[in-house]
Amino acid sequence: MNIINRFTLRTLRQNKIRTLVTIIGIALSMAMFTGVTSLIVSFQQYLVQLEIADSGMWQGRLDNVPAEVVKNMQSDSEITGMNVVQNLGAALDEKSLDEEAPFLFLTGINNEFTDYSAIQLLEGRLPKDSTEIVVSQNWLNTHEQDCQMGDTLTLTYGKRQVELVEPKVENWEIAGYSEEETLENSSTRQFQIVGICQMPSYQLYMGVLPGNIAFTYVENDADAVSAEAQSTLKAVDYTVLMRVKHPADLIELLTKYQKQCKSAGVYSAYFTHGSLLRYEGNSTNDEFNSVLYGMAAILIGIIMLGSISLIYNTFSISVSERTKQFGLLKSIGATKRQIRNSVFFEVLVLSLLGIPVGLLAGLGGIAVTLRVVAKILEPMLTIQNAVTLHLVVTPASVWIAILVSFVTVLLSAWLPARKAVKSPVMQSLRQSNDIRIKGRRLRANPLVYRFFGFEGMLATKNYKRNRRKYRATVLSLFMSIVLFVTAASFCMYMQNSVTSFSGQADYDVYCGVTDEDRGKKDLGTLKGEIGQLEGVTEIAYSKSSMATVKMPLKYYNDDYLRIRREQEYENDEKLWDKYTNGGKEWDETVQIYFVEDAIYQSYLEQYHYNVSEYMDTEHPKALVWSRVIVSNREGKVFASQILQEQNFSCQVKFEDWDEDGNTVGQYPLDLTMGEISEDTMPLGVEDSGGITLVLPYRILEEREIVQQLPARFDQTLFMLRSSDHWTTTAKLTEYVKQNKYYEHYETEHIYDLREAQEAAHASVTIIEIFSYGFIVLITLISLANVFNTISTNIALRRQEFAMLKSVGMTKRGFHHMMNYECLLFGFKGLLYGLPVSFGINYLMYRVMNEGLYGRFLIPWGSLGISVVSVFLVVFLTMFYSYHKMAQDNPIEALRNENI
Repeated sequence: MNIINRFTLRTLRQNKIRTLVTIIGIALSMAMFTGVTSLIVSFQQYLVQLEIADSGMWQGRLDNVPAEVVKNMQSDSEITGMNVVQNLGAALDEKSLDEEAPFLFLTGINNEFTDYSAIQLLEGRLPKDSTEIVVSQNWLNTHEQDCQMGDTLTLTYGKRQVELVEPKVENWEIAGYSEEETLENSSTRQFQIVGICQMPSYQLYMGVLPGNIAFTYVENDADAVSAEAQSTLKAVDYTVLMRVKHPADLIELLTKYQKQCKSAGVYSAYFTHGSLLRYEGNSTNDEFNSVLYGMAAILIGIIMLGSISLIYNTFSISVSERTKQFGLLKSIGATKRQIRNSVFFEVLVLSLLGIPVGLLAGLGGIAVTLRVVAKILEPMLTIQNAVTLHLVVTPASVWIAILVSFVTVLLSAWLPARKAVKSPVMQSLRQSNDIRIKGRRLRANPLVYRFFGFEGMLATKNYKRNRRKYRATVLSLFMSIVLFVTAASFCMYMQNSVTSFSGQADYDVYCGVTDEDRGKKDLGTLKGEIGQLEGVTEIAYSKSSMATVKMPLKYYNDDYLRIRREQEYENDEKLWDKYTNGGKEWDETVQIYFVEDAIYQSYLEQYHYNVSEYMDTEHPKALVWSRVIVSNREGKVFASQILQEQNFSCQVKFEDWDEDGNTVGQYPLDLTMGEISEDTMPLGVEDSGGITLVLPYRILEEREIVQQLPARFDQTLFMLRSSDHWTTTAKLTEYVKQNKYYEHYETEHIYDLREAQEAAHASVTIIEIFSYGFIVLITLISLANVFNTISTNIALRRQEFAMLKSVGMTKRGFHHMMNYECLLFGFKGLLYGLPVSFGINYLMYRVMNEGLYGRFLIPWGSLGISVVSVFLVVFLTMFYSYHKMAQDNPIEALRNENI
């Protein structure tokens, strides 16, 4: 080691506080980079595994594939893995309680099927041969006869045939059930129930099926498939689940085999596993990628900005302090290269100390945080399996963090090193670079003297004669404000992007019962019985129907109107004028809920609405929800209000139709569209995804609307809040089945909303946890930056303070001067920091707007905190540093040239 490097090490040891703060700054920045990279990798792997556990690892899926095309796919080198599923046929379940969906679709799978498409078993096991079967809990719920594990089912299954259906359409593509349809090529077999599962994700990609899927065992080899089809289980068609070598070419590959199916006389449909592809980093959605990479770049930029600010100020002060040392070294023959290397050697030493500490701290902090988050997420997730959120460390993520951190430190030291090299010898020895005095520029405003006295004027002149040194303090405050507000804005936009897609309904489980099914039971009795089920904490009933209303276009949100015009009318002026009465109005479909009176009135009181107006049956006034989520032609998502006007009169029109679509009943209702609410909906109301109107239930009874339109209002919805939604759903299903409330209900009559929302709630929870963690770390960097800069600058002014003491300045005078300097620093920092923070906030808004239309958000709370914190931190730091030197002997301080 040469003498200059030894001299650098000695300087670091002598200035322990500055060295320690620098190491902490490097460690904090390294911890942040490590946290970001390891967090991204950990969450990516978690989401991938979660999606595979929920829906399987297939990337592409092709339905209705003939055997010859299956063989071609098996020999394609582009397909890295595939599983062949045999769609064996449909069995008509004569004991089904669901008249609209009475089929049991028999699906042949093999041992590798669960690698590609998940089956969530509730009890039992998967089939091992062609005499065993796994059925879904949904089928058991809609099956009149109680079936249990080990029971035997006799099924007659075959290809569904319906007259007037296009011949090329296969049995899986016939959505609705018709009593006239028949089964071709039918076979009858007995199966033993060996497992019960949740509704499989495999079924979700089949479209709306008039029944449920059941699984039995078959081979998946194309030759074995053909042999099997000729023996006991005759396959109707095949579905291929695949993974590919190049996901970017997936759609092209699927289209290729779809054409082969068409050439073989079979209509085939393909799907892509969009969620898995996105989590694996293979998303083809440009808007999603723009938002993802744009926000990631801003996040990395924020961290680098904070780190460079802290570390740059430290090196800048270090170089300023060592100016005379560099001058002495130059005077005895040190070259520019040696001086530059001295600064970079300091960078290397500090990095070797700070980066490992930051790496371990970052990995340890993220590991602990993920363990805590995993405990929070565990009860929210519906997939109860071995998928857990834990730290995943890859060599790439570690090296990226180290490289970015080291580059950040190098960038921070480059300007100070350049300054040290260029400084002439005599200027370095005299330390005259930082102080450039021009008489005109040293003049102080007379108001300063008037309000702050001699001390304030002295502080102003000190600031003006040594702008560079004071500029470092202002810069550190500026960066602290920008970092804190920007971090808060980043977290706010990320949270808003998730919550924008969450519904406004506030219930856990709902159940629909037709008036015919409930028989003579009145609503109060039925509500009481359901309310006694295990887990139910609150319950409300309502009736709902769609209606139409002529809505003037002037009442609509301009952005929504523009997107709807693009989507539905393709900006065709003639078409637009035709359906909007010359651009004036159109027939809007709205969803109207009539909610149980007591529940609705309680809601109105809770949110401080005018109860007498909204409960008035003579002059009905509806509470309005009009938030919608749509996407334009470029795929950008728009989440905002449909309407921009409120409290206007209109007429809604209810209609009944017969089977041929002819109007058989009509009821007009004059009402007032009341206030547009953004609050959570009252219990008993479902988010319709459009305009939703809420009225009290008594209007239905007093106006006798139910009697006039019985088919329109033949269903009553019961919405429940529950302490245990899984238990309540199970008990409710059992209750409905015992009372046979399935008979006349055409759609899903029981729905566990809470289960569907848990993933969204989990996402919000994750974002909130890491948002606050991110803000805390950014705040630590900012505080370290401010403390380091101010404390070092104060320490470098020991001679100045000693001189002022020697000429008679009192403690009170020092306090006045320090108070003024605090105000000066605080206002300067805010003057520059707040506008830049607003600019970066707007940049985030623009990035988010690439994929999600939304309003510009301002983090007012964070702005207030930053304003207060700036002055508080400056005052505390300056007075802490000053009081450390308060007991200095003026003579000794004047003699010492360095700290």
